[in-house]
This record gives sequence, structure tokens and C-alpha cells, in this order.
Amino acid sequence: VMERTADQSAKAGVTVQLEVEPDLAPLYIDSDLIQQVLLNITLNALQAMPNGGTLRFEVCKVRGRRPARGPGRRADDHAERRAGDQPERRAADRRESAESAETLEWIQYQQVRIIDTGVGIPSGVLEKMFDPFFTTKATGTGLGLSISQTIMQEHGGSIAVDSREGRGTTVLLNFPLEKRTGERRTA
Repeated sequence: VMERTADQSAKAGVTVQLEVEPDLAPLYIDSDLIQQVLLNITLNALQAMPNGGTLRFEVCKVRGRRPARGPGRRADDHAERRAGDQPERRAADRRESAESAETLEWIQYQQVRIIDTGVGIPSGVLEKMFDPFFTTKATGTGLGLSISQTIMQEHGGSIAVDSREGRGTTVLLNFPLEKRTGERRTA
């Protein structure tokens, strides 16, 4: 992504930095999809720095709580539902799922931070930025961040944004580290 956007960075007067923590574990990801996520975020960052600035990529290991399931997903995707389930049982399942969501476990993540010194994002926009078709730009579809969020959720991870107007934006991509033993699953 840094190579693909090198010309745009140079034209915008943006200095690009990379810091990668040593001895990181391998990630099991779809590299093309994650490259698309990184490209979307990088292009947004470059557009937020019309007068130059610094774009910093950091990759490190962190510990955090497992993200909640995305909207429209069951808490227990692999549970089979019997056709004869009673409504009381399904309600109990929903209560149990809600209670377990409150006690999310701690796991290890590999985190990619994309930090820019751009104009920042107004708080009203932060709330809507992952909504499909929402954009503040004159051109574009408003799908880049929505698609990026879906890709991160499909990888079991999450995307978060922290921004202050006039101070820049930090985007956090969290990839859960998988403990693999035995045979590797196929693509």
C-alpha cells in the first residue's frame, strides 16, 4: 500500500513512516482484502492532509477484549436450531447471548495503527462514517469504510477510529491472533 500510494504521498507533501514491532506472529488473512482496507484508509488519510503532513503506520501486538458480533449476526453461529424449539427457549437463548456479550474475553491482537496529522473528523461525522453511502466528499460512493468494516469483521477483527478536529486521525485495525495446532485449514 505504501508503494502504491508513494506518488500521491509525494505530491501531497506527506511523509510516510513505518514502525513494525519485531517478532510478530503470522496472521491468517486474505491479503487482497486487507490490502483494500489499508488502501481505503491510506487514501482517506492523504486526502485529509492537503497541505502535507505525516502518515504513520505502526504494527504491534496488543491485548484487548474480543469485539462484539456485528449487526445481523447470531451470538452462536454454529448452534443448530431444532424446528420444535419453543419461543420461551429462544428468548432464553437471547438473554444468555446478551449476558455473555457483557463478559467478553481478553485476547491477543495484532494491531495496525494508521495515524495522520490531517484536518481531523468532526464528531457528528464520526458517528456515521461506517454507514453505507455516507460521504463528505464531492466524489466517491461512501462505501470504502463500510466495506472495510465488513472485511475486518469477516476476519474476526475490528476497525476503530479516533479523531480530533485540527489534530488528525488514528485508525486502529485489530486482527485476533489465532492459536493453531495440527492441520492448517484450506482456503
